[in-house]
Amino acid sequence: MTDVQKVFKGFFLVFFVVFMGAYERISWAQDAPSDTPPQISETVSKTEENRQLFTWDRPSAFGKVPAELQAIGDFICAKGRIDLQATGFHPRAKDKDDHEIPGGGYFCEKKSSGDQPHAVAPRLASVNGILGWDRPAAFGRVPEALVAQGRRTCLAMGPALEAIGFHPDALDEKGQKIRGGGFLCGPMPKS
Repeated sequence: MTDVQKVFKGFFLVFFVVFMGAYERISWAQDAPSDTPPQISETVSKTEENRQLFTWDRPSAFGKVPAELQAIGDFICAKGRIDLQATGFHPRAKDKDDHEIPGGGYFCEKKSSGDQPHAVAPRLASVNGILGWDRPAAFGRVPEALVAQGRRTCLAMGPALEAIGFHPDALDEKGQKIRGGGFLCGPMPKS
């Protein structure tokens, strides 16, 4: 199993969480999550790809995202929509069937940069021996002209990966600009 596959193995169970609606801005009044966890519920809305959208029943139950989980949360949110970032976390958030979500749940909100790359480029970093991006929220949408290149790049890292984001100024582990930019890769949605 490759490092990339190890990173994504744990996320397959929670990817549907990303499609939670609740895109309104919330002013986080609490640092810690509430004692009663939020739960996912379906909305009547669907994505452009006709996938079901979900929302959280109690957005105010989330606390701030711990610094050590920010990159994971941002990745999970970006997997749902590249213009989202994680702004809330609850370690005992529940799925729509009232089961605790392994690894917790993230509340996603629109990034200030929308679907455009952030001014500060993401950098490849090794965490616990796994190579990944330090700031997944820095990626923007994949330009139409680079979709095929992104597909090739991500498939080379794993057979079930797709390009979900792009940054023209992405940096390698040494802090050097990657020629041609960098792609944020994630698991392809299950059909």
